[in-house]
Parts: sequence; structure tokens; C-alpha cells
Amino acid sequence: MLREDKLLFYLVCIHENERLLPTVKHLLTQNLDWNYVIGKAIHNRIIPLLNHNLRIKDTRELAILIPSNILDKIQELNYTFTGHSLVFHEEAKIILKCLDEAAIEFTPIKGVLLDQNVYPKKHLRFFSDIDLLFPNSTEIKRAEQILLNLGFDHVFSNARESVFRKYRHGQSIHCDMHRSLTFFNFFEYPKIGGFWRKTSEATVSGIKLEVMSPEYMIIVLCLHSFLHGSFSLLDLSDAIRILTKYSDFNWRFISKQLDEYPCSLGIPITVIKSIFNEYLDITIPLKTDSITLNNKKRFLSQIIEEPVKQSLGDLQYPIPYNTLCKRCNDYGSCPISRFINERMKLQKLRTNRISDFILLEYYEILLILKMIRKKYGFKYALKCLHQEFKGIFTYIINIIKSQLIQKPKVQLDK
Repeated sequence: MLREDKLLFYLVCIHENERLLPTVKHLLTQNLDWNYVIGKAIHNRIIPLLNHNLRIKDTRELAILIPSNILDKIQELNYTFTGHSLVFHEEAKIILKCLDEAAIEFTPIKGVLLDQNVYPKKHLRFFSDIDLLFPNSTEIKRAEQILLNLGFDHVFSNARESVFRKYRHGQSIHCDMHRSLTFFNFFEYPKIGGFWRKTSEATVSGIKLEVMSPEYMIIVLCLHSFLHGSFSLLDLSDAIRILTKYSDFNWRFISKQLDEYPCSLGIPITVIKSIFNEYLDITIPLKTDSITLNNKKRFLSQIIEEPVKQSLGDLQYPIPYNTLCKRCNDYGSCPISRFINERMKLQKLRTNRISDFILLEYYEILLILKMIRKKYGFKYALKCLHQEFKGIFTYIINIIKSQLIQKPKVQLDK
């Protein structure tokens, strides 16, 4: 890794392993590109965490080695991130309270939950969306009306989520209301069962709610990370906070889920296990030998000074999952990897063409026919196909309707 990437990696991990401190001190004596460090920290959304870890009691000696103007810049950026978080937390509190008072069944996921219930201080875990999960379409429909009453505008809906947006204090606040943990637009996969049976009561934004178990926190982290194509420093930070807070973590349950989803869960879990074993001196009691990341069935990260034989190569954060997937013999024909790669490509291009939509749907149908049918049987695959074609038909009808209601442009003669 680049020295700057190593520094950020170690600063994320340092609060869990003091033996990393001498290495960080050594890195800080090097000629670092601080613009790169700050830019990568912004990209990985860890500025609040970086600022905190440089100023806590155990690491104050690090601040002496950093140019004062850089420390000031990090502090200034931290104020910006915190100001953003204050607006989002205030809006989240209103939403959670209204949903709770309406007796709607739901649970917060990802950012708002982790920031308040896993991290040691509020506003350390930056988030840019308010993510909520609902058990069925009935509850989400009731929630949609409440969002509209709160001044949110509907952006779009699919089988995976309904997205609402509101502008406040110059910020665009998105509330993503998820119907399931699925990757896809019109059918459910991964089909994670037992989620709602494993919730427990906790306080979020001052309101007592049912929240997910720590095992599902890790599962959601992995699925979300895999869907977006890379494992970031924020993902690493989340994993560290979750797994070090809950000492009674049920690894047996995670192991069963790995058998079902060796890619979307297995690869992120293997990354986490490797980092914990190598850098945090924490052993994760989980077998990942069945997850083939290379021919040797070994995972060795190269976040070290010297190259290691049979390693995965020069990793930099975020770690792109296709780098790891390419080690699999089935990579070229895997519909999940092809779907994720195509989705990431289109996301970078920011296109919204019907041809792009058709390409993604092709990979979704391929996954149903090749993987879901084999794993869950013809009956469930047929159900997924029905949902897929129904969703495609609805999408096309909506496109046609939107084009029909558009007023034709009239060019006036001067």
C-alpha cells in the first residue's frame, strides 16, 4: 500500500491495538502527501473518526508529529461533517418518533443505528442517508404517508426500497425505506430469514425501538458493502466497533449464513477475519476455507512494508471486490459478479438509459435461472421470475406514461 493509505488504515484500527502506535509514528516521520490523506479520508467518510483518534488521550503524541495546518484542516472538516450529522440526526429523531407513535413496525439500519448504539460517541460514524427496514409492504405504505406529511417528496420506488427526499438547512436529506435486504429491483435475494425474530429493544435518538442483533449488523454491513462493489475504511471501522462491543457474538449463526451466501457474505467476512487476525490480534472463530479467493485457498492482505508471496496484490482502500472475485474459477460466468460490476460501471457513468436497465435485468434473470433455481428449487425461481417480469412491465408502463404526459416543445418564431 501507499504510505498514506497505510496511515489511514492504522489510524482506523489504532484504538484496538496499541502495538500499531510505533508504526504510525514511523509513518508520520515520512514525507507524506497530506492532500491525498485528507482526500482519501473524505472519500472513505472517516474524517470524524480520524479527528477523534488523533486527539484522544492515548494518541495525543501523534498530533505533535503532524503539521499544525493539517490538524487545523482536519478539525475544520470535522466541524463540517458534524454539522451535517446534526441536521440528519434531528430529522431522524422526528421520523423515528412519528413512526413509533403510529405503531408502525420498523427498525433503523446502518448509519443512524451504528452511530448511536455502537460507536463510543455520537457523530463519529458519518452517514448521508436515513435507512429504515420494514417487515412488509403494508407497514412501508403507512410509513410513506408519514414521510409525505413531514414534508418529504417521493423520489422513486422499486421492490428493494422507497426513497424520499427533503431539503433542510441547504442539505438534501434522503430517507431510504427498505423492504428487504435484497440486491435487486424486483425479487428478493439474498433471502435472509429470521431477521425480525432476532431483534431486541434499544434506544435510538431517545426513542425505544426494536433493533437488529449484532449478527445482523455484520450481515447488513457485508451485503451493503458487496452491493456497492468495495470494502471501505468505514466498513472496517463499523466491523471493529460491532465485533469489539458484543463479546457474545454468535459466530455459529454467521457460519450457517456463509453456507448460503459464500460470495456476498463470505468475501467481506474473509476480509474482516484476515484484518482482525493480522492487525488487531483478535481471532475470529470462523472457518472460511470453503471461500475460494485464490487457488491456495488463503487470504493474505498486503498492508505491510514488504511484499508477501501468494498475496492478493497491492490493496488500497476501498478494496474492490472484483479484485477478490477474479480469484474464483467461476468468476467469468458468475451472474452476481457480472451484475455488481455492471452496476458499478453504470453508477460511475451516471447514466439513466433504458438500455442500461435492460442489461441489468438480463443479469438478474440469468441469476434466477442459474443460481436461485439450483439453490432454492424451481418453484421459488418461478416466483422470482414472476416478480421480475411484473416489475419490468410496470417500469415500462411508467416510462410510457411519463413520455405521454410530457408537453411537446413548441418553437416560437421571433
